[in-house]
Amino acid sequence: MILVLIMTLSFISALVFCLSSLFENDDKKISTNMTSCLISLAICIGSFIFAIYPHTTEIKYDYSYDIYALEDNATVRGSRWYFEEDFKYYYCASYKDGKKMYYADRNDAYIVEQDNVIPHIEVYKEEYSNKYIGKIKGVGVMLRTEYKIVVPKNTVTNNFNVDLKK
Repeated sequence: MILVLIMTLSFISALVFCLSSLFENDDKKISTNMTSCLISLAICIGSFIFAIYPHTTEIKYDYSYDIYALEDNATVRGSRWYFEEDFKYYYCASYKDGKKMYYADRNDAYIVEQDNVIPHIEVYKEEYSNKYIGKIKGVGVMLRTEYKIVVPKNTVTNNFNVDLKK
């Protein structure tokens, strides 16, 4: 958001300075306006390059909480050649006044089976490696969140019922 504001202001100021230098007759004002125009354009181009440059990110552990129920909504429907999926993991976890239902998309979650473990979910958030770049570039930007669902061995069952007859 900050970068968009900087780019917009520098572009508008560069446009104003360039247009005003075209209509000036005084050589000193023309050179001053052209210098301001070039500086504004340089700031605009620099902030654009900074915005699209792929800064490094890393996944960091954020928090964990115990879960009491876990289920997916594996609804597979469609035709013989095309399957439509709307797949989420729904889970019940402790909340300040009781238990609350949450969900995680299938692309953001994975299940790990371990021996002698209390079922829980570990939440990992993606952050920019440099905290200053994260403050500038990360304002209003939603980075990826991953969910590691840890359950006891033999908890996950696979039941498929696909009927391809019409």
